[in-house]
Amino acid sequence: MLSWILLVLISLWLLRQRVGKEKIFPDLPLGMPEGTVRALLAIVVVSFPFTFFWRGVSVPSIVANLVFVVIAFYFEKRSQKSTVKEAAMEISEERKKVTRDQLPLYLPKYTVRTILVALVVALFVNSYLVASPLPTAINTFIDILAMVGSFVFGMLGRSIEVSMAKRKIRKRKEKTGETLQQAAQALEKEDKLRNARLGSFVSYVVCSALILSLFFFTFDIRLDIFLVEGVSIPIREALFMSVNVYFGFRQ
Repeated sequence: MLSWILLVLISLWLLRQRVGKEKIFPDLPLGMPEGTVRALLAIVVVSFPFTFFWRGVSVPSIVANLVFVVIAFYFEKRSQKSTVKEAAMEISEERKKVTRDQLPLYLPKYTVRTILVALVVALFVNSYLVASPLPTAINTFIDILAMVGSFVFGMLGRSIEVSMAKRKIRKRKEKTGETLQQAAQALEKEDKLRNARLGSFVSYVVCSALILSLFFFTFDIRLDIFLVEGVSIPIREALFMSVNVYFGFRQ
């Protein structure tokens, strides 16, 4: 039940922070700091194996696999400066510094990563204390295919969004005679708001899917969608995999 407790506590914290107008970021998904939704999803997913440990049952392979995948995605060094120009801008302070309120979950830097590391350590400690098996990823072909497929599906959505933005910039350039840079700057504010609305919609859908999946897993509810004879898709596993779609979309 740890995942449910953390989900409720974090949601209440975000609601409290979101009430104040100064805490709203209109050009970001859900009006909250960038990375907030990913942080929430990561914490809930990584804490979910405790539900099975404390019930004395084995962790489903799809849950164990997704824990490792989410950890890998979240700890990816997206903030690393990859060019000399970017490094020079950072040193000369030309780049806008990130304030505390712009960090995920409205928390200080490295808080989310510290929580995730603590949860992983707790999983190992718990396994020894209660003599239960560690969550081991069972890398079956179907599991791997589902992981990769869902992530690529999310990235495809992002690619389509970027392609549409590029097409819009080119059309404005042809219509107004502006340079590509001028056209992009003119459309920047509109594009940010549009991306925020799309990001908010995807965030709502994925968070709802994860909550429903946790409910099905917690109460051992099994529902399948039958495609053809002998082939079906387990609903709770498919909903749980939506987290991977989101990480691909926000990549």
